[in-house]
Amino acid sequence: MNSGTRRVIPIAVEPGAVKPSHRLRQRLRFYAQAGFFVLFVFAPVFNLLRYDLVAEHAWFLGMEWHIGLDAYSAGQIGLGELWVNIGLRLFAPILGVGAALIWVSWKWGRLYCGWLCPHFSVVETINRLMRRATGKPSLWDPKKLPPREPDGTPVTYDARWWLITAPLAIGFAFVWSVVLLTYLLPPFEVYGNLLNASPTRNQFIFITAGTVVLSIEFLFARHLFCRYACAVGFFQSLAWMGNKRAMVVGFERQRASDCSTCYSACDHVCPMRLKPRSVKRMMFTCTQCSQCISACETTQRDNPNGPLLKWVSGEAARHNEAVLKAGTERLDPDSLFALARAAHVLSIVWWIGGVAFVTLTLLPACRALAAPAARIELFENLEHRFGGQARWATALAGLSGLWLTHRLGGWERFVHPAQWWWMHAMVAIWLIFSLMLFVLEPLLLHRWFRQRAASAPVATFALIERMHRVLLAASLVTVAAAVVGSHGGWWM
Repeated sequence: MNSGTRRVIPIAVEPGAVKPSHRLRQRLRFYAQAGFFVLFVFAPVFNLLRYDLVAEHAWFLGMEWHIGLDAYSAGQIGLGELWVNIGLRLFAPILGVGAALIWVSWKWGRLYCGWLCPHFSVVETINRLMRRATGKPSLWDPKKLPPREPDGTPVTYDARWWLITAPLAIGFAFVWSVVLLTYLLPPFEVYGNLLNASPTRNQFIFITAGTVVLSIEFLFARHLFCRYACAVGFFQSLAWMGNKRAMVVGFERQRASDCSTCYSACDHVCPMRLKPRSVKRMMFTCTQCSQCISACETTQRDNPNGPLLKWVSGEAARHNEAVLKAGTERLDPDSLFALARAAHVLSIVWWIGGVAFVTLTLLPACRALAAPAARIELFENLEHRFGGQARWATALAGLSGLWLTHRLGGWERFVHPAQWWWMHAMVAIWLIFSLMLFVLEPLLLHRWFRQRAASAPVATFALIERMHRVLLAASLVTVAAAVVGSHGGWWM
């Protein structure tokens, strides 16, 4: 034998051996979920991110996070600096995190849901236990799953598993309730009161109500919440659907006959109870957990052509959805589009028209009819009814606008702000009003205005008027720009 030649001994691979790729993928996902759940629990303890209702300020990475309302009341900063602080310390972080989440979703789908979300990790845990107890991962499934895992391992169904499933669901609900409370109150106070069995009345009500509601949700509606009620997941799904080249679970339809050797394992393992071999529109709430891919890799381990399911992106993702072209109009009829546009316009008329009435009629009337010390009280008594209407109108405008953007395939417009700047303006105005109506006003502004009015009623009322005028002016400019832009005016 030539000493310069190496002898290669071929190693035969056992036909039934499973490639470790899917095991590694699911192991990494488990570690990511576990790590994020730990972060979710301990973030308030170390003041990494929370809002303290007692101290009336936020915490971020161990630092107190103020926007300057108290400093402005004390005369330490001016109105201009206050607006800069609100923009940089409130709106910029929220918009930045939201933009990053939407960008990730636009490219890869609901990765946050499938790989990080502390709620979804609970969903999967209870799904597995409930399957042991009932043969079904959800009580709403029409029939039991086959009593085996994708690799052929038998699974025994036994009602005694309820003795673990129900207490664990209630335990998760209790943990969630306590943790959510620590995001609003000092964590050591909450945990100290619990250890001493002496929570305050409000703490007891919050934890009890949260535990009851979440126990019902965890036991009966886990994946239903993720599919239909979670706002974070809904926004991710909309962004993902807007990108035809985004990563998606692709199915080799030309090899569909190979599925005859399987028992639809990919359908059975999906925690969202979806059909992974469907087209993307039917997978709107897919969390990219890849359990269907792992199941296909396992059941097709002896197939020389490999699995039928795999992640695809780019042109492969677009080709995977080619079957939809003929049925698009049937799924989204023109009449539904017309109704959505009507709802969108009506909600904006109600919302911005109300802002115009409050700014140009109600506030001047309060200033003319009431003494300085009584103006804010009179204004709040008259305006509070419109506050609820504005919240409904703002929510309807956002939901209808998102659906219209999805229906028109308009997500790519946000990548070109120079051409479609008015769409960015619409989103910005909607976000500002949503934060004002749902977060700032109930948590901060209402109480802060009353406290400031006690010492400076004239200046406080003047500040309220200026804020309304700025918001109204920005809203009217945005509405006008959107009308012109939607009719092609900016392209003329």
